Amino acid sequence: MDNVEISIVQHIRGYENILLHCVAEASKVSAVKGFFPVIVSDTRRVKQLHEKKTVLHAFLDKNVTMKKKSLFLEDELKKKREVDILIKAEASKT
Repeated sequence: MDNVEISIVQHIRGYENILLHCVAEASKVSAVKGFFPVIVSDTRRVKQLHEKKTVLHAFLDKNVTMKKKSLFLEDELKKKREVDILIKAEASKT
C-alpha cells in the first residue's frame, strides 16, 4: 500500500457531493483506481462513511487524519465559506 494524500477539493451545492482528487505524486497515482463522489454534508460524515466501509474504504485507512485543504460548504445562512481539509489516505492495490 502506498501512502497518498487525497484532497476534498470541491463541494457541489445542492447535491452535497464532495469530489475526491488525488494529490499524490505521479508515481503513486497509478495505485489509485478511481475517484469517487461522496455524498456528505460535513467532515464527520466522511469519517462515518469510512467507518461503515462504504465509498471511501478503498482509500482511507483506520487512522483518518484531517488537516486544512479546500472544501466549500454552505452554512444555514447560505453563505459560502471555505474550509480546508486534507485526508491522509492509502491507495488500494486491488
